[in-house]
Amino acid sequence: MDASGQPCIEVTGAADPALCRWLQGELARAAAGVRSAGGNRMQVARMSVRIVGDAQMSQLHERHSGIAGTTDVLTFVGGHAPPGADASHGELHAESCAHDGALEIDAAICMDEAARRCGEFGHGVREELLLYAVHALLHAVGFDDATPDQHVRMHAEEDRLLQHLGHGALYSGRDRAA
Repeated sequence: MDASGQPCIEVTGAADPALCRWLQGELARAAAGVRSAGGNRMQVARMSVRIVGDAQMSQLHERHSGIAGTTDVLTFVGGHAPPGADASHGELHAESCAHDGALEIDAAICMDEAARRCGEFGHGVREELLLYAVHALLHAVGFDDATPDQHVRMHAEEDRLLQHLGHGALYSGRDRAA
């Protein structure tokens, strides 16, 4: 957290620095309104998001989840995925990874996947990347999407946050599992 108590948000990896700044600002706003899966207000100390391509995401996915191929987002709380956790699907326990009551989150989001998917849903790449970053944030605060009920609940919360930010329900209506 910075001196004013705001979360330190960093977004890196994109060729366009303006995209990183925009995502950083939007993610800071999302972090300010995030609640845990149990409904409690969560405090984020730091969130670092790295925008990567398919090659790097495939390496990370294999290394941390044991799954070959790319994915949209990987989430790590406290800088790592707990042993045995599937980092891509949020089996992370926010309470056990908090520092001084505030979370430290690292995430990788895939630019190539965002570019492939955004056209299907009627918005741009930057909005798709924001969706992935918000998805990572929600995994870090205890949301999961492994079961149908969890999936509905998590994506409803994504849409709530994104609507609050003025972007609309970017996930709503998708038939894919995250």
